[in-house]
Amino acid sequence: PLLGSKRLASMPDRITNTINIVGSDEPVCRPTVINMYDGDLSTLKKWWSAWEKFMFDTELTIEMADGEVTDPVYKMLQPIKKSKYPDITKEEEAVSLPLQTMC
Repeated sequence: PLLGSKRLASMPDRITNTINIVGSDEPVCRPTVINMYDGDLSTLKKWWSAWEKFMFDTELTIEMADGEVTDPVYKMLQPIKKSKYPDITKEEEAVSLPLQTMC
């Protein structure tokens, strides 16, 4: 099966592309050329540094059904379930969170 049908790339994009945060009218954008990110992504080194900092070092406060939560961005990722996306293997389902940070 194709990577797209496993949702290992599209799911983290959906969750982290633009994030609405508490106390701001402007969303926070993941460092990528496909959204409104306004930082310098002119080299691979600059992009990787910005992406790594965003995913693992940036804590954001978001509104959840049960109140506000402040976490690093990577903690917003959700497991990908084989029951919903049958092309993902059981092994990939078990490690879907770390796989999403690599795709």
